[in-house]
Amino acid sequence: MKGMETADTVHRDCAFLLLTEACNLRCAHCYVSAEPGVGRHMPMATVASAFALLKSAGISDIRFTGGEPTVHPQFNAIVELGERHRFRLGLVSNGVRFIRKIDAAHFLGRFSRTWISVYGLTQRSHERVGGTAAIPLYEILERVGAIAHGGKWIGVSAVFNVGEERAVADFICAAASFGVRKLRLLPIQPDGRMLDQSQPSWVQWPLEIKRVANIMRQHPNAWDFEVLTINDSFNVSNSYSH
Repeated sequence: MKGMETADTVHRDCAFLLLTEACNLRCAHCYVSAEPGVGRHMPMATVASAFALLKSAGISDIRFTGGEPTVHPQFNAIVELGERHRFRLGLVSNGVRFIRKIDAAHFLGRFSRTWISVYGLTQRSHERVGGTAAIPLYEILERVGAIAHGGKWIGVSAVFNVGEERAVADFICAAASFGVRKLRLLPIQPDGRMLDQSQPSWVQWPLEIKRVANIMRQHPNAWDFEVLTINDSFNVSNSYSH
């Protein structure tokens, strides 16, 4: 394990580009309320303008997100344009459109890093949030492990909630057993569709993040990973410290 990371370790030459508000899933927790057939796609002209602006600002690393970025009707053209600009391209995806394909590793070879999202730390919670259209949790872990074994930079992003410490420990064991070598945990965000559900407030997260970080550091499989991290995207631990 190379070390724990939080939001303050994000590279300053990196930008995330939300290509679409649409998705091929309708996750119960989605912070942008994405779903199939709903939401706007970023126009190609806007993408081109964004690339030019980011290039002029010294950004060299672009990571595509959404919604589900691969459902953008011009996704391949966007990737080609990014390659022509010589950006390092990254992808945050649920993997539904490519992870089961025989040429998945070839497709992912276009990206400097890829995170595949899962929506819970057990199959039951993953399916409850992601729905039956989501690829089963352990199939994702197996496919990511196989692709990583082939030398591609690929990892798993897993959403977790307050009170799931035992599930965190078991999930790390499972990910390691399937050969996953890059794993990050993301606190579930009480935004978007989550506003309609009874969920812990942000003020409960700082202690939870510390507990989970300690579990990750002390886990017997921790050294099986090249990256083992909590992605404290909104700097929760500093924003709510009292």
